[in-house]
This record gives sequence, structure tokens and C-alpha cells, in this order.
Amino acid sequence: MFSVSISVARWPVRVKRDAAATNSLRAVMPESNSELTRQRFQQLLNDLAERGLTQREIAERVNIPPQYVSNLKTGQREMKELVARRFGTVFGYNYEWLLGNSDQWNAPTIASTIASTPTESLSRKFPVLDLLIEGDPQANERWDGIFAELSGAAAVRVRSCRTPYVLKCTIDDLQGRIRQRDLLLISQEAREDAEIHVVRHRKRLVLARAGAEGRYQRVSDGQELAAECTVVAHCVGIVWASLVGS
Repeated sequence: MFSVSISVARWPVRVKRDAAATNSLRAVMPESNSELTRQRFQQLLNDLAERGLTQREIAERVNIPPQYVSNLKTGQREMKELVARRFGTVFGYNYEWLLGNSDQWNAPTIASTIASTPTESLSRKFPVLDLLIEGDPQANERWDGIFAELSGAAAVRVRSCRTPYVLKCTIDDLQGRIRQRDLLLISQEAREDAEIHVVRHRKRLVLARAGAEGRYQRVSDGQELAAECTVVAHCVGIVWASLVGS
């Protein structure tokens, strides 16, 4: 789901609690062509090994146990879409290639950044809120002191976000891209190439997609927003959250 030109992505982070949020993520694509996926996963591991990453380090990057990686390698476990997305995001591969649904694998673009950046610097915290806001998220009365902690490549990629926060999603997307209980990273700036925008509509903030003739359509039901809308932010991606107190 992730590419440089598409703003909605699923990014892996360390999980300390709120397992329910992680378990709510559901695959929307076919899982995998098992044997082809196993071969391509072996190819991925070989490529990463050539760049100095051990199997344990690879597992740590994508936040899964080393044994899970071994089982994927031998075919004892089937590659799930959620796990394929993690590998794709962290190491720059097309996750659909890994699942056997595409022949385009995309050259790795993130691994070199990971390798050259001190591990301790690859971590950032974002306030978690249950509603869309404008302004300083930590000053909002609805913020209860909880942060979502991102690490690794995800933390590097979001350095340019403006006054970011994490939204606990309360809706299902009509197109299936986001779902209730997903955690959405919001950057408070308008961006034309974003897939999902935050717009101000009749004094309320709404998640919406751009439609024809400058109109916006509500993400939850596709309904066109009749009144004039002002874009105030955009959705950067969907994250697996490490929720920690302040």
C-alpha cells in the first residue's frame, strides 16, 4: 500500500500494549501463492544478508520473532498480507511482489538509511487522540497523555510531518483502505497528492477524498460534501502502535 506518491501506508512499530488494535488489522488482498512467496522471501533474505543484516536483525526491524522468519523461510508458515506489508515498508519491496501478486518488486530504498542511522535515533512519539483536531495535540483537552511510538524506517520518514498526532479511527472506509480501530498518523498540512485529507466542513473536521471539480467525498460513505471545504491536514499512513504513557 505504501509508495512515495501515496500517502496511506501501514508502518510497523514496536508493540507494548493494545494488542486489540493490532489484531483488528485485516487483510484485503489474497494472502499468497505459497511456493512462489517462499522463493521470493528467500530472495529477499539473501538480498538483505548481502547488505549485512542477519536474520535476527531482519526480524527486529519488522517486529516479529526470529523463529517466525525461519518458519516463513522454510514454508512452515504462510506469508500473511500484514507481514508482507511490514517487510515491504521497512525494506522498500513491493509487498504484492512478495505475495506473488505482482512481478514488480521495487528496488530497496530504505535499508541503506536504516543501516546508516543509529538505532537509538529511530524513534518518535506522537500524541494519540480519538477525534480530528487543529492545533497543538498535547494542548487538546481530549488528549489523555498517551503517545504512539514509531521506530525504524517509519520514524525516519515522518520527520517532515507538521504538528502530527495519531487518530484512533472510528469509521470504516467505504473503499476498505482504513477501518475502525486503525491508528492514523495525521500531519496538519494540506497536500494535494494525499489520498485521504482532513477537511473542515460546516465547522466540523472530516476525513475525505478529493472528487471531481474540487469537491470532496466523505471517506465513510462516499457522500459528496456539498458545502465549501477547507483542507487542513492529511493522513500520512496507518501505523501499528506502541502506546506509551507520557
